[in-house]
Parts: sequence; C-alpha cells; structure tokens
Amino acid sequence: MDTQANKTLSKKYLATPGLQYYQYPDDTPTTILQFGTGMLLRGLVGDMVERSNADGSYKGKIAVVKSTGNDVSEFHAQDNIYSLLVKGIERGKEVDEVSVNSSIANVFGAGNNWKQVLNVAADPSLQTIVSNTTEAGLIYKEELIQPDVSPDSFPAKLFACLLHRYKTFNGDKEKGVVILPMELVDKNGELLLDFITRHAANNKASDSFIEWIKNSNFFCNTIVDRIVPGKTEKNNVVQINGRAFTDNLHVTAEPYNLLAIQGNETIKRKIGFGENCPGFIVAPSIEDLKEQKLRLLNGANTLVASPALLAGLVTTYDTMEDEDFERYTTQLMQQEILPTIRDICPEADNFTLQVLDRFRNPFIRYPLTNICFQATSKMNSRVMETINRQYRLFGKPGPLTLIGLAAWFIYYTPAGKDEGGNYTGSLNGKQFNFKDDKAPPVLHELASVKNGDYESAVNNILQNRELFQVQEAYLDDLGGLVSNTIRSL
Repeated sequence: MDTQANKTLSKKYLATPGLQYYQYPDDTPTTILQFGTGMLLRGLVGDMVERSNADGSYKGKIAVVKSTGNDVSEFHAQDNIYSLLVKGIERGKEVDEVSVNSSIANVFGAGNNWKQVLNVAADPSLQTIVSNTTEAGLIYKEELIQPDVSPDSFPAKLFACLLHRYKTFNGDKEKGVVILPMELVDKNGELLLDFITRHAANNKASDSFIEWIKNSNFFCNTIVDRIVPGKTEKNNVVQINGRAFTDNLHVTAEPYNLLAIQGNETIKRKIGFGENCPGFIVAPSIEDLKEQKLRLLNGANTLVASPALLAGLVTTYDTMEDEDFERYTTQLMQQEILPTIRDICPEADNFTLQVLDRFRNPFIRYPLTNICFQATSKMNSRVMETINRQYRLFGKPGPLTLIGLAAWFIYYTPAGKDEGGNYTGSLNGKQFNFKDDKAPPVLHELASVKNGDYESAVNNILQNRELFQVQEAYLDDLGGLVSNTIRSL
C-alpha cells in the first residue's frame, strides 16, 4: 500500500493509473446552484448528485456559492474535488467506504464573484437551487438590490438571482426552478418564499415578476438528516484503493441519509437527481418523516443526555457502550416513544432500528453537552407532546421518560454564579455555563431548591406556558411524578 501522502487530491492526481472514480463528460451542464460550502451539503446533496451521474439517471454538476467570506482557494487547489468517507453501522454491520466526488463544477465567493453567480442563475440548464446557510442564515433583512453587487443575506442573494433569471428569459414560465432550502427550520420552503416576496415588494418588483416567482418556481419544504461530523482523518490523509493522498476537503458521514422533499411528480422530474438514491424522497406530505425524526431521534437524544452526563458519560456512542444506558435508550424508544407515533408514522418501527444503529456508530461520537445546548426549547419541542400522548394512551407518562425529564431538572440546578452574575452548573466537579436562551426562568426557580425538595420549582417551571406546552389537565400530576422521580434518583 502506498502510504506516502505526497500528493494532493486534484484532477492531476485522479489521472493516477488504477484509481477508480466517475469521469464527467466535458459537456456536463451546471444544473444546480448551491448556497453554502458546508459539509452537510457535500455529504448529502453532492453524494446523491455524484451517484445519479454515475448510474446514468442524471447529467449535471453543482455551482457552489460561499455566502460568507470570499476565500475559496482550498476548493480551487483541489479542482473542487473531495473524498467522501462513509463510516458507521448499517443493519448491524460495520460500513467503511471511501469514494472520490467531483460533482462540483466551480466554487465562487459571493463578494468577489457575484457576476459569475448571476451567470449561473441565468444558465438555461439550471434546474435546482439548494441551500444550507444554517438557521441563522434563513432570516429576512431588508436590502435594496444593486446590479452586480452581492446582497448580504442569503434570501436577498436568492431574490437577486431569481430576478436576474426572470429578466434574462423575459419571464418565460418554463424557466422557473425548484428551490430546496435545507436549513433546519420548520416549513423552510414556505418561509423562504415569504422572504422572497417581501424582498420583491421592498424592491418594487413588478407584479408579473411576483406572479412568476409564485407560479413558475417551486419552493419546497424539506427535511434533511445525515450526521456529518466533518474531517476525521489525521493530517487530512485519505486512503483509497491502496493509495494515500492529502485531501483538505474530505468529508466523513454516517451511512444513513435522508433528503425528504414536499412535492409532486412534476417537482421530482424537474429536480432530476436522486431517483435511485436511498434516502431521497419526494412526497405530497413529509410530516410523518418530520415527526418520527423529532420524537425518536431528537427526543430520545434529549431525554438520554442529562442522565448520561450525570453518570459521567461523554458522547452518544458512550451511551450505547454502557450496558445500562444502552438498555435504557432502547427501551425508552421502543416501549415509550414508538407507541405514541406508530399510528401517524408508518415507518417508525424501522426508523427506530436505524436510529439505534446510528447511536452505535463508533466513528461518530457526538458530545452529550452539545445536545444540551438550548435544552429548554429542545425539551419542549421534542418531548412534551410525547408526554401528552402518553397520558392520552396510557393515563400516565412512561417511567423512562420521567427519568430523562427528572435528570434534566437536576442537571439544570445551578451550582453557583460566575463573575457576571450568571448562573453556572457543575458536572463532575467542573463548572459550566448554560448555553440556553430560555434558561433564566428555569434556573431562577431551581436556584431556590433546598434539601432536595423540587416540587414547587418543578411545578412552577412546567406551568410556565412560555416554556412548556403540557396539556393543562396533566400538569399537576406530571409535576408530582417528576418530583418523586427526582427523589428516587
């Protein structure tokens, strides 16, 4: 095996005899405009585009826009080529695969290369626009659009691109595109359409343009799910087919992947890629997929994190290596969460098994403390409706659910204050700051706990309607059950 990583991945290196990869024809058009250079898009969309070209079901490449900053030299140094390492557990078996991906046609810095971005927007071959600018990027900021000058916010950039396309093709109804925002925001497509129409009004765009936006383009809600922890290889040295090379752009991802798009057959045909890719779904409704991810993956994570941290564990993987927590997590999901969604999520049983495999992935060790960021909001959005359903189905919440909620109250009990007067917690003898916008009223109540008597604080917190949406009929009972569980821990 060649262990000398003295070559950097590039077109030149791909000419090395014996190195297998998909070679795009010279006439491959640019069919996708992508806002965001992050690893999730490369590990999900880029992977599906590469696979679709390789199996002959699609012909197209991606133009990528770096929305913040202009330095794209790392991409250009490698001719926009990167390797994808898929590592994890699938159906109980270990997966460890490496492939080369050359689906990116070019990468532009928005500030320095805005004219080139607009040229892509006006390309007749363009079919799809995708984005992942994080939740912080999917915001409305009032801006006046100037010719050939990149706007600041992503929605304003998209508005400028669509306006340029509209003008280039004189409002041709056939030149609309599919827009797939992949920011982790509920109803992200509908939200983005609202921002675009607000930009249109603010910039006094014509009624015919607004009609074209709404009737000739497709703003789709999406759900994306793939854990992409980033670079994992030491010194960025990747090995494939017995050869080692340096890849500063390499991406590591778990085997599981989901790109669910709310749409119809017309939208599916217009997107073009993904037809033969596992995890690619276009359906009139994706609410069931959103619900099972929220309750089983996110909800289980949220309930397990606090008791695991209090027990001295560090990562989600640790919880599956520990015999007691592995049993706790499995039974929590299968016996207490799954029954509450089985009637509305047809694939929930299979998804549960997939999630357990993902938690067992030795290559991706997600810190439990990260799960506890913004934990008050997460506990409400991910867990409280599960508790409401447990009451309706069984007359009471499950004991494992109660343990997770009770442990969260203990974890959030302040140990002191920092120099700025902010409450701090204590974990394994070390103080930490709570990274939670909604924590102040919770911490204020818990700071008053004396001699382990949590009942008053727990009741006040659960009954705060700005924090938690537990049905009123269950509140008194839930407060007592949580307080009793805290005493038993």
